[in-house]
Amino acid sequence: AAAAAAAAAAAEADAGRAIKALERSEREHGRAAKVVETSHAEALATLATAHEVVLAELRTVLEKEEAGAVTASNMLRADIARLEGELAAAEDAAEDADAAARAGSDREAASATQALIAARTEAVSTAAAAEEARA
Repeated sequence: AAAAAAAAAAAEADAGRAIKALERSEREHGRAAKVVETSHAEALATLATAHEVVLAELRTVLEKEEAGAVTASNMLRADIARLEGELAAAEDAAEDADAAARAGSDREAASATQALIAARTEAVSTAAAAEEARA
């Protein structure tokens, strides 16, 4: 009986040590879980910040691209308006040349023809510059 009591006491002591080891293991596991949880939270916060930075940069690039497109569009509109004005001037010069030719004045006809040639030359060079700018 004494041996059985001693064996029971030893078993109880072993069980107590096992319980204490298990409790210690659970505490360590809890601390490790908190460390992992904190690490995950920090990683998610870092990732969110990185995404915000990238999105801000993309917005900036997009805004610059849009501004560039608006500027190019405005320049093309100005070129078109200038070309239309030059075309109207060339048409006026052609009408003047025709009127002078009908009136029989060689000097006026030559002057109007020269103005027409100059206007056409200017219109062609401006159109070429506009095409170049458009490309």
